[in-house]
Amino acid sequence: MGDLLREMARTVERPADSPPGHREQVSEVINEVARRHCLHCPHARTCWQGEFATTYQAMFDILTALERGDGLEAAKVPPRLRARCPRLPSIAEELAQGLEVLHLELRWQRRAERVRNLVAEQLRGLATVAGCIERECTAPKPRPGRGWRYGMRIGVARTPKEGRRVSGDGYLCRSFEDDRRMVLVLSDGMGSGRRAAAESRAALHLLERLLDAGVPAEAAIRVLNTALALRGEETYTTLDVASVDLERGRVEFIKVGAAPSFVRNDRDVRLITRPALPVGMFEDIEVAGDSGYLRPGDLLVMVSDGVLSAFGDVEAGAAWVRGFLAGLREHEPRWVATQIIKEALRRAGNRAGDDMTVLAGQLVSRGQLAPVAGLDCAR
Repeated sequence: MGDLLREMARTVERPADSPPGHREQVSEVINEVARRHCLHCPHARTCWQGEFATTYQAMFDILTALERGDGLEAAKVPPRLRARCPRLPSIAEELAQGLEVLHLELRWQRRAERVRNLVAEQLRGLATVAGCIERECTAPKPRPGRGWRYGMRIGVARTPKEGRRVSGDGYLCRSFEDDRRMVLVLSDGMGSGRRAAAESRAALHLLERLLDAGVPAEAAIRVLNTALALRGEETYTTLDVASVDLERGRVEFIKVGAAPSFVRNDRDVRLITRPALPVGMFEDIEVAGDSGYLRPGDLLVMVSDGVLSAFGDVEAGAAWVRGFLAGLREHEPRWVATQIIKEALRRAGNRAGDDMTVLAGQLVSRGQLAPVAGLDCAR
């Protein structure tokens, strides 16, 4: 089934007949206008046989002048042709009408191509889902009464933009795949307030449903991006995703337009940053990823850009958070998240210029934590 859907995607992307290029379409406009105005003109033989190249170039020049918004007078028409052709004003008027129709056709062609690309991307996402379903029966299961090796402690701190009652940031932290995988997501909707919050919630809800279906995080984000782009609205959302394997300790990071995040271990603090545009902006997005391993006690910290920009700029904010984490003695995630928010607010004069959210998670041995089954802290 997955192979069939991928083949369908390739077919959708590759139309049977490619539309003519812009120059060919312009030539069709000129030919149609010339047929109606010049076919029975006594000067037709002179213009379209004896001086064909000159006449054709003059038509192109008229179209170019019209496209610039200039009149017939601005076109580079040879004086002999101007003097000879009594229908030149009518020809120019009809060329302008043909140009308007051509622009309309080009807009529809671009729209059709965009929809075709979006459908192809959606089919590729469905192919990935089909592959996940086919592999579901062979996925590893924990032995009864054993559970996975690790768990995660989660802490969140947040504050809305000054003057707002609702934060446009959203987050999700819950387990998937029989509690083997803990996924932390931080979403920042465009702007602030209720609309940004609605965008974040919608993106997180769809992402959660896809992850519940067993779709890998990267494929889920691509499907989500296609769905948002198909809405045709200016709906942009950043996504910061950390997916932790609670058996092996492997963590995979995916960033789509998100602020830097941080991993603190007993040796140093690693900065995770990947430039990419938010989801929903274009039908094809770059999903920037990274990976590594966590050990018990390691701390993962994700922040929205409102936190870092409170320090003057993102680089200065990232430098402060990195230094703060490096000097930590207390590792409890909620305390860490709260301290970062407090300092960001202090730097901003206690007036948040943007929504601020910090999501922190610490890997711990299973015996140090109550079972994570059913943990769901989506907001």
